[in-house]
Amino acid sequence: MRRNATTGDITYSPQDILLFRESPFAAWMERLTLENPDHGIAPDSQHPALERAAWCIDGHRGATAPGRAVLKDHEARGMAWDEFIAAAGTPAVAQEHPAPAEALQVASEDVVSIAAHASEKQRSAATLTAMQQGAVCIANAQLTVGPLSASVDLLLRGTGVSDLGSYLYLPCDTRGHLRHHCAFHLACAADLLSTLQGALPAQLLVLREGEPLDTLRTEDHIVLYRTVRKRFMAAQLGFRKHCMPDPAESSHFGRWTRCAQDILKHRAAAARAASDAAAAHSLERTIGLAS
Repeated sequence: MRRNATTGDITYSPQDILLFRESPFAAWMERLTLENPDHGIAPDSQHPALERAAWCIDGHRGATAPGRAVLKDHEARGMAWDEFIAAAGTPAVAQEHPAPAEALQVASEDVVSIAAHASEKQRSAATLTAMQQGAVCIANAQLTVGPLSASVDLLLRGTGVSDLGSYLYLPCDTRGHLRHHCAFHLACAADLLSTLQGALPAQLLVLREGEPLDTLRTEDHIVLYRTVRKRFMAAQLGFRKHCMPDPAESSHFGRWTRCAQDILKHRAAAARAASDAAAAHSLERTIGLAS
């Protein structure tokens, strides 16, 4: 999550929603840090729980998806793998604040790459422009709707009816950099696409070098994502600095493990002290010393 320094608006990513799903406590701490960076609670120098939460494919190999013909077509042209997944035929312009037109890089007649160094707003606008122009492949895409924004390795054009015309886009993960809960991230992209193109893609695609294309049914994953997203947004709208979620209800603590452990230790010590006091009072009553 990040705040726009000019408008004060907060933008959330799929990773923020996933963190909330696994650890409401860690998500709350991240929001607290955004609201009050000088709160005095230091994050962990290392947080292995997040490293263990490296993304993975939790789908299945199956039917050919719309877009597979697109892959074969580009492979037949001899396009190298790295060129295909990153549209490396035309390098992105490395400027800190490129002009909007420079955020959209045409690598070939059908492949468009969104410049990595453009601002998020420019990347989102360039992605939407490429979608409206009907590009077959859009690499390094950025999808933004309201406060939610997600980067997508690749958007592939498929057949279907949408607000764009007689085609629509399917999200594709190609790099595996978000391995665990890959389908969750793709479901977020599909949900954003449903607003941007007016139609929910039927499939989520997972593509790895040297492996066949995996397809996941969107309907198998979108309900879970939307349920978590709804709870996440409700939590953000109702955020209060003095209403910390119970750390014991989180599966991990993100980069706030030390803080959570200190809270739980203090709670356990207080419970023991209260228990000992209650036991002593009970004994005093038994032997007639208590008033």
